[in-house]
Amino acid sequence: MKQLTKIVIMIPVFGRSKVFAKVMKQLDNFIYQRIDYDFNVIFVLSKEDPELESIGKLISEVDFYSHTVFEKNDFLGLKMNKGITEAMNYEFDYLMNLGSDDLIHPNIMDLYEPYIDSGYYTFGINSYLIHDSLNDELYHFEPDLLTRVKQNKEEILVQHPIGAGRMIHKTALEEIIENEGFFYDNDRMRGLDMNSGNKLVKNGYNQKVINSGDFPYIVDIKTGRNINTIEDIQALKSEKLRLIDNNIMTKAFKL
Repeated sequence: MKQLTKIVIMIPVFGRSKVFAKVMKQLDNFIYQRIDYDFNVIFVLSKEDPELESIGKLISEVDFYSHTVFEKNDFLGLKMNKGITEAMNYEFDYLMNLGSDDLIHPNIMDLYEPYIDSGYYTFGINSYLIHDSLNDELYHFEPDLLTRVKQNKEEILVQHPIGAGRMIHKTALEEIIENEGFFYDNDRMRGLDMNSGNKLVKNGYNQKVINSGDFPYIVDIKTGRNINTIEDIQALKSEKLRLIDNNIMTKAFKL
């Protein structure tokens, strides 16, 4: 019998408990449907969060296995590293990143399965959907994550996957932490996906980018209180941000 792949899902949380309630409902459904994988969820909360009680209640009501740790909400990089430090105490194959405003669809594991079976160290998808909840509009967004990174003393051009849903093997995490000190820079609030992706490439771990098309494998819910708002993304004038049919999300997620 094939041994189940062990995956730690790490989610930093602060405020927006109404959005987090939707995320938790879908995450519960995701884990329930994917019994062919062994999931452990780590929540990184902050004791100064005014919505801590509501968030804690939502976590206590789900059926899946989880752990909760606490870190100040000063920088997102600091909270993410706290979650990784906790994760390294457990046996797992891959770490998956998710935001507290990200919906994840069970079908993403079908997309990932060949890469898990082939032993890829790090991979993820190239795009995601954005739900502007204030205007009830749905966008497809493919961010420009193309950059130059030094690897073996040579500068190479690499494409990074998006951060949400990205899979990183424990072996790669261990090496980055040993060589760099931390997987994320502790003092970062933005650019964490590119920053950590550059560290992976620098240490020889090129990230596999999977074309995800228009399917809502990941949906980022924008409320106006996100670190990167829909206005921030629209201001980029990116040709890769386009309005799509709202029914794509409503058919995929029954929230």
